[in-house]
Amino acid sequence: MGRQRGLGGLPHERLHQDRVLTPWRLGLWRLCLSYQLSAISYQLSAISYQLSAI
Repeated sequence: MGRQRGLGGLPHERLHQDRVLTPWRLGLWRLCLSYQLSAISYQLSAISYQLSAI
């Protein structure tokens, strides 16, 4: 990370930063997870389609 200001700053300032960042991180995680799951299910359906076509 470029900004290390939170380490030298006051503790409550870091707590505030964490409170702001955590929901955003969770949302990003959910987005990545759902994207990966949809990609996996798409690949599985494509594989099963190829197998049934053989």
